[in-house]
Amino acid sequence: MAKHIVNISSAGAVNRPGVAASTDLEAAMAVLVADGAAPTEAHVTDADAALTAYLAVQTAETAGQLTVVYDTTMTLNQVKAALKVALLQIEGIS
Repeated sequence: MAKHIVNISSAGAVNRPGVAASTDLEAAMAVLVADGAAPTEAHVTDADAALTAYLAVQTAETAGQLTVVYDTTMTLNQVKAALKVALLQIEGIS
């Protein structure tokens, strides 16, 4: 299931951060899944390094931004409905 990650600043600028880091993390996770119940230490180390790099990019590139992750199989109306629910939740918190 493919995901889109979109970051939106308070000024309305949109970007997709860490695409390369995301690809590296997905590849490392695929190797771990292929390992099954007995992942190798090297594969775990690689996955940990990929996750650390991904989180560093996300932290650096998303400061002060809203991050939205959604499934690419969702329709535009489904995305809009989910965002409306999220907005209501945020309004209730603040």
